[in-house]
Formats: sequence, C-alpha cells, structure tokens
Amino acid sequence: MTVVIRCCFEHAQYCRAVDMLSTSSMSTSQLKDGVSYRVTVKNTGKVLGDDAVLAFISSTVPGAPMKQLFGFERVKLAPGGSKTIFFDSPAETFASVDAKGERHIHPATYTVSIGSLRHTIKAEGDVVHVPHKKQEPHKLLKNFR
Repeated sequence: MTVVIRCCFEHAQYCRAVDMLSTSSMSTSQLKDGVSYRVTVKNTGKVLGDDAVLAFISSTVPGAPMKQLFGFERVKLAPGGSKTIFFDSPAETFASVDAKGERHIHPATYTVSIGSLRHTIKAEGDVVHVPHKKQEPHKLLKNFR
C-alpha cells in the first residue's frame, strides 16, 4: 500500500499538513507486506529551506516503544522548490519482538508520523509472525574478514 502525503515548510520549520490520509483499516496480514509513503515537500517561504524530514511509528501494542524512528531524509529547497521523498515501512516496522526474540505483528492501532503529519492504521486480525531476514554485511565490512 502506498500513502501519498503532501507537506510544506517555510523558513526551515517542520512539515505542516496540506493533504494526507488520516486513518486506514488493514489486516495484520496486509501489514506484513509493509506500507510505503510518498511525501512531497515544498518550500513556501522566501529563503532557502533546509530541514530533516523524520518518520516515526508508534502503536498501542503493550511493551512496544512509545515512538520509533524508521526513516529520515534531509531536504534543501530553494524558495518555491519541491521534492518528493519516499519512506518504506516494511513488516519489521510494525512488528514487536517477544521474549523468545520472534517478531509478530499484533492487531493494534499504529500511528505513522512524518513531520507533524499523522497516518493512523487500525490493524485487525490474527497475530502474524514476521520471519527474520538474513542481512548481508555492509560491503565495507566484507573487507575485514
């Protein structure tokens, strides 16, 4: 699922809502596919703008972090300029880790915050297991083996 967000900043202020989906209902199995956000940032001011656009997630899952950063991008824009940036929130973004180290997506309310914008996802259904992905070591670390 892709969510389109438009935001603007003026004089390097945080994003303010112009147009955004506010609430979506999804199943926990749909969240396993992740959610992508397309954000259009526009400088409506009269001076060069420079800001970091931050993407956070929070949930009502007991024991989950109150707020977790899942993406960021620094944006520099001339007056009147705009740029589209993308934030991907894979299944791991929505998953909580249990005492055994297993990741699961729980039925809950998840809130994605990008700047001052909010997108609430009401996830319903069964608890879904999210398998661990094997990650390749960073290419620079391969030289040290």
